[in-house]
Amino acid sequence: MLNNKLKFYNNNGFIIFKNIIPKKLIINFKKDVFFASKKLYLKYTKKCKPRVFSFSSNNFDQYLLLARKENLNIVTRSVYDLCKKITSVYQIITHKKVQYLIKQIMQTNFPAVLYRGISVRIDFPGDKYYKARLHTDYHSQLGSQNGLVMYVSVKKVTTKMGPVILYNKSHLFGVHDVTVNLQKVKKGLTYDPYYVNISEEKLNSYKKSKLLIDEGDIGFFNMNLLHESGYNSTKNKIRWAIVIRYFDLNCPTALATDFKGGQHEGNIYSFKNGKISNQHR
Repeated sequence: MLNNKLKFYNNNGFIIFKNIIPKKLIINFKKDVFFASKKLYLKYTKKCKPRVFSFSSNNFDQYLLLARKENLNIVTRSVYDLCKKITSVYQIITHKKVQYLIKQIMQTNFPAVLYRGISVRIDFPGDKYYKARLHTDYHSQLGSQNGLVMYVSVKKVTTKMGPVILYNKSHLFGVHDVTVNLQKVKKGLTYDPYYVNISEEKLNSYKKSKLLIDEGDIGFFNMNLLHESGYNSTKNKIRWAIVIRYFDLNCPTALATDFKGGQHEGNIYSFKNGKISNQHR
């Protein structure tokens, strides 16, 4: 069965594994988010009598929704940053099933996590600014072309929540060319400086798949697979995912850049003809 899944991954660039992460670990993550966001919300809200909730697995992010409604950006930003530090995230990514699957999918005995390659997606209802446009993780993360993105769902993803849209088989093209526009980032128009150079005709030639995964499921996809966020059209549902990027220390492209990471390590590059062409500061 695993061989069939690996064959599917190699052909299509992604694969989904169901019920991998134990519920207890997901609950631990939700509790961390709940109690941290509660502390921050109560610290910064200007309401005289703020609402107080008890923890619930289904509504662990209620304080974040309130913070968003009250434009308490310091709360949402702080929780986003905190999620990269809490131990419950590391309990998930070091789980023995996860480690086994990573080695099998990447076909390496030497996988590594990119420095600052650990993050979360917190896609709020109606948010367009942080909606991830078309990209591949290799451009922004580097590491190695034999790289893997792991999406761990901590909440059931529905179509209205704007699931990740994957472009099947686009990883087979290799490294897509990108241009970099840091001016738009500096002007606050976007958080992402990368723009993939691909024609609409070529993009439409790829079949699209939506990453509709449930709590405890994992979606793996190739670092060169084109993908983007859908639009969250719900009124009060955040789309959550723990996102980890792995690279292969045995891969020549990792050694060629001295095992460097990308944007979060201050390394921003343009790509032309599938190769690094220019560094931006």
